[in-house]
Amino acid sequence: VFVIDKKSSYKGVVGPFNGELTVFDPNGEMPFTPFRGEFDDAKVNFLTNLLTTGIKLTSPTFEIESEHLTSISKALKLAYLKRLKEASLEYIDGELISENTNDDIEVTMDDFVASMASLTSDPEFEGMKEQIDKILIKLKPFYGDGIYSKYFKGTNDQKKKSSNLLYVYDLDALKNETLQTLMTMSVIEEIRSLIQRPEHQERGGFIVIEELGMLGRDNPVAKKFIIDAAETFRKLGF
Repeated sequence: VFVIDKKSSYKGVVGPFNGELTVFDPNGEMPFTPFRGEFDDAKVNFLTNLLTTGIKLTSPTFEIESEHLTSISKALKLAYLKRLKEASLEYIDGELISENTNDDIEVTMDDFVASMASLTSDPEFEGMKEQIDKILIKLKPFYGDGIYSKYFKGTNDQKKKSSNLLYVYDLDALKNETLQTLMTMSVIEEIRSLIQRPEHQERGGFIVIEELGMLGRDNPVAKKFIIDAAETFRKLGF
């Protein structure tokens, strides 16, 4: 069971039903990041969409071009490969040894920004320095000391336990429309990826979207994403 709610009335059942509660509290620790979860092609496509949506919401007059999409997607993949390489290296008897790793590899916003900045050294992107610089400027609210950066950093303990039966996401504290949209998208994407994990295949279940559904009344971006997600979840047996 997955619950996306505002001012959640489900907190009391999280413990008894072996659940996990994620509260989006701007004044507390944020144990969530859109980057967590399996980093596959679907994840890259989603993050590309999420980042460009963030730009559109904070810089409405900025035109997103195909080159921007290509560079963001490439930087995300490079950031993952760099993390993967680092995770498979360890010191054994004083030597740096490369080994296979089965650990979940989690990219951060800072990893992505670093990879984006280094793209111009790639012959494919060396002529795009101006466009890449503009993208990085437009993304400033989401990394470093940016106003929304907290929601993209995550914590050291944010892996979801596969044994959970109930997931509750409380987005009540998100009053800002930009954060409402981006975090709603991120939660829905996380639910999609959790449903499709091997241990959850064909299990079926419920997804509850309560007051959050009202977000779509005045927010066309959120509305489209919620409707598309609802259709996807229905096809997956939820």
